[in-house]
Amino acid sequence: MAPEPPATPRSVLVGSDLSESSDQIVRHAAQIAARCGAALHVVSAYPPVSSSMGGVVADEPTELEIAEIRRALPAQLRRILPENRQPETAEVRFGSPGQVILARAVEIEADLIVLGAHRGTDVHAQFLGTTADEVLRASRVPCLALRGFVPFPVSRMGVATDFSPDGDRALHYAVAWHRWLNGMPAPAEERSVLRAVHIVQPQQRGTIDECRARLEALLKERSAELGEVEVDFHVDVLAARDVPAALVEWALREGLEVIFAGTQGKSRVERMILGSVSSALARRAPCPVLLIPQGQGSES
Repeated sequence: MAPEPPATPRSVLVGSDLSESSDQIVRHAAQIAARCGAALHVVSAYPPVSSSMGGVVADEPTELEIAEIRRALPAQLRRILPENRQPETAEVRFGSPGQVILARAVEIEADLIVLGAHRGTDVHAQFLGTTADEVLRASRVPCLALRGFVPFPVSRMGVATDFSPDGDRALHYAVAWHRWLNGMPAPAEERSVLRAVHIVQPQQRGTIDECRARLEALLKERSAELGEVEVDFHVDVLAARDVPAALVEWALREGLEVIFAGTQGKSRVERMILGSVSSALARRAPCPVLLIPQGQGSES
């Protein structure tokens, strides 16, 4: 059985490529860590741009360049973070940024990785998108892909489930983590909203009522396991052929501020399908997406 999610993340990891765009990502990771009392860890991988451009591999950095690289991360952190939000660790490593982030997450036993979900046509944005996608697909740690910032407190959350164990795990995390996202228990008129959605193919419209009942039962079960939950639950079952597009439209229509989703299914084929859905959602959603990976001990 997969371990229960912690009530709040206890260890938060964020990657920096030392650019101005990563300034904002690191600042927001520091805010998240401070909000939930977690240790903040920052890692930067060299080179910050692909080591192979047009088939030509970049030269190894000189000792002088290495020294400059190692000074750059502390300088960035001193510039963008107040003294009381400086990270517990800040490391510069050499290698593939995606692999560096994944390895560091294991070392610090991260509960959350914060990533920039960049998009664009310039080489830098494409590279960052590739790194984020690599981490999202391979991580065994929940990843927050930032499309804009999390507006604490969060009043409108969403979770997508396909009824697989990993979809259920995303639902469990959404219920477990709503309190640190939403803040302390609020009056009824100010309670946060959690909307759960399941997408069926158009030819499966006849199963919508059955899926809605199943989803309502899952929400009831998960909230019962965690005791009293100060959140209003709503269930949506939609028919659509293009699942990522349907999820994006749903998020826009409901004004969602954070979306939880699983990243892998039960079988190898399902993992490929759900992996592509979660990756597309992270890139296209109008709000941050918190992706929950396959549980520990699940079939590989």
